[in-house]
Amino acid sequence: MDSGTIRPETITFHELEIDIIAGRGRDPFTVMRMTVPPDKGVVSHQSPDEDKLFVVLSGALRFHVGDEFFDVEAGHEIAVAKGDTHGFVNIGKRPAVHLIITSPARHDELLTALSKLADPAPPDAVDEICRIYNQKVIGELRPGPQTPLAKA
Repeated sequence: MDSGTIRPETITFHELEIDIIAGRGRDPFTVMRMTVPPDKGVVSHQSPDEDKLFVVLSGALRFHVGDEFFDVEAGHEIAVAKGDTHGFVNIGKRPAVHLIITSPARHDELLTALSKLADPAPPDAVDEICRIYNQKVIGELRPGPQTPLAKA
């Protein structure tokens, strides 16, 4: 990692705006800032060799990790261990923003590759990119049951 000011690269995938802050093949971990529009999110998936930490900066998100659901807002963190099925959806009326930190660094490369696909992305192309980056899509967005919103 180089010292100094960071100029994030911004990509878009499935209406998610993603600022890549660290990664890009030069850093030991990936850090991304993701803006998630209302009712949008990331489908249920597994990352068999990546640990993840999500830090909610604004808005309200519903995460699922395995079969558990967590409604969280700014000031909350969600950890996801390697291989755990997870995903999230914005349950608020305004965009939500969170940081995603992954180790080892590579998730930025996955999302950059996905961002280059046509929208809607052909399922076979998504599957091939996921195979290259050792990701497994499990299902669709899981809005899940409403849970009490956690307070920071």
